[in-house]
Amino acid sequence: MRNKLQQNKFVFNRLCCLSCIVLLSGCQILNQSVPGPAFSPSTNQPVSMLAKMGNDIDQALSSDGQKKLLNQINIALESYSRRNFTGQDKISQSSWSIAVGDNNVISKTLKRQVTQGVTLNIASEWRDLPYLATTTVNLRSEPSSQSEKVGQLQKGERFTALVRVNNKRWFMVEQHDVVLGYVHMDYVHPMNTDRTLLSTYPSAFNIDPHTITEQESALLTSFKTALRCKSMTYTLSNQAQETQSPPFTVCRKALNRWYIQTHQ
Repeated sequence: MRNKLQQNKFVFNRLCCLSCIVLLSGCQILNQSVPGPAFSPSTNQPVSMLAKMGNDIDQALSSDGQKKLLNQINIALESYSRRNFTGQDKISQSSWSIAVGDNNVISKTLKRQVTQGVTLNIASEWRDLPYLATTTVNLRSEPSSQSEKVGQLQKGERFTALVRVNNKRWFMVEQHDVVLGYVHMDYVHPMNTDRTLLSTYPSAFNIDPHTITEQESALLTSFKTALRCKSMTYTLSNQAQETQSPPFTVCRKALNRWYIQTHQ
């Protein structure tokens, strides 16, 4: 009887040991990382186009390849003749193609508080970029040095170049959502020099009505500016797979300064 109990105890201990080994092995298997593909294919999930593009090129291209692609995108968007561009990343062995559409000029209505005397009905193109004054400079009621002085920027003072006047080197100056006047481009300098598609962001065209009072809203004046946009697609491919973006819209803020449009 005693021998039988000892034998049963031995079998029970062996089974416990085997169970532990199986459980531990299973845990190790579950914790093993499985290498993913070179880059993720497109999904049907509502992902921001900016985030998708950043993720696609991060996974498909080396740092040098990314710079080359983004520079070529600027060239493609500024081109008036070519519509298709291709390139290759020699480090990752991935290649790409870019297709852009024709210029589409959209009229946008802006609403801002405006300094008294400033003229608004002047043909212009949307900018909305941060600048600073390189010297003390006068602000004018119109884009002309002969027009009335309506204010002044101090050296080093920051402002937003809201629009650029067509065929003239003048910006409309905005600070704290108020149009202050016009300044000549010779006396100002951009604050942000990074010009890639992934580093330039869209801005709201109009002030959120929920952030101002009814009295402030009554002071807003409407005026129009032009927004230049293009449709675009890109394809990234390597020996393993290919991913293609859906068509999306990019709009221009300045020379080689385009952004992915997220609102209409």
